[in-house]
Amino acid sequence: MSSGQPDPALSHPHSGSSSQGSSRPTHGTPSPRCRDAVKASCNLTLIIFVLSDGSIAPDGWKTGYIIALLIVGVVLVALFVWWEHYLEQLHGREGEMLDTWWAPPPLMSVTVWTRAKGKLAVVLMIAFLQWCGFQSFTFWIQLYYQDYAGYTPILTMIRIIPMFVTGVCCNFIVALVVGRIPVVYLIGELRSFAAYPYGV
Repeated sequence: MSSGQPDPALSHPHSGSSSQGSSRPTHGTPSPRCRDAVKASCNLTLIIFVLSDGSIAPDGWKTGYIIALLIVGVVLVALFVWWEHYLEQLHGREGEMLDTWWAPPPLMSVTVWTRAKGKLAVVLMIAFLQWCGFQSFTFWIQLYYQDYAGYTPILTMIRIIPMFVTGVCCNFIVALVVGRIPVVYLIGELRSFAAYPYGV
């Protein structure tokens, strides 16, 4: 070129190909991964609503909408897991390059549960059960202090403050010893350490 001006194609190497063959959503269009996240959240919300409202429904767990929402929630969660597994298999095929609105990359890798011969799944389930136990214990200990022991909400809060202190200490301890002590001992000992102040 004799004009001495740089070639636009060389100064912007992606300008000529960015608009060709691109199936990504444009601005203003919800991301497919966002839509999957919303679907999963809605499905779990149905189940959580049933578990929280089943005992206070007009006919208890026999209430029609409780049974219906529980069935719908479980079926939708199962369908979501199946769809994520299908997307993972679809994108994992050799030479398969997909990124369309109907086949985005999976939001959740289903095969993650089979890694390390299932050991990772066991660790995740332990963490899940530990967290469930922690949350339910926190809920019931508040009922114990207020309904059975007769403490006011302020006095109940004061007795739960040690949970914050022990939680911070557990985080520091785990960061220091997680690479030196087997996880089984950490789960047992630190869980007991975190729950100890409730018994005082």
